[in-house]
Amino acid sequence: MNGEKEAEAINKSRDILGLDKSVPSVAYKVINLHNPGGDYYIVIFGERNASVAIAAVDGQDLTIKTSATLKGTNAHLPVDRNQAIDLAGGKEVYSLDLVWKPGKLSRSPLYPIWRVHTSNGIKYVGQTGELSQDLDDGPRG
Repeated sequence: MNGEKEAEAINKSRDILGLDKSVPSVAYKVINLHNPGGDYYIVIFGERNASVAIAAVDGQDLTIKTSATLKGTNAHLPVDRNQAIDLAGGKEVYSLDLVWKPGKLSRSPLYPIWRVHTSNGIKYVGQTGELSQDLDDGPRG
């Protein structure tokens, strides 16, 4: 995490959503491949497998782009970094980050895609566990 920006993204999201400070939170930076320079943070509130709210926060001015409350019955991002690495099948991981571009693996910026650069090349892993070599293949989801 980038410290201060993530903390501010969490605090602004918490205020907009009306959530108490006791609700666990995490923020992830997402590289926006659809709109270069439009990177953002996805902020998730709740326990790992019981997300209660989410927000997308602009990476530059930290304004809330969109937010939603959830039922708290499952994880908002069900594929975590370790699962993404396993699904990508690489023995050596050179880099791992969240990206977004509309297409087969995701149609919403609220569901970013893991980009895993391994010894076997770059692979993309969607939040359904679907694996792709390219973000441009197939119809939009």
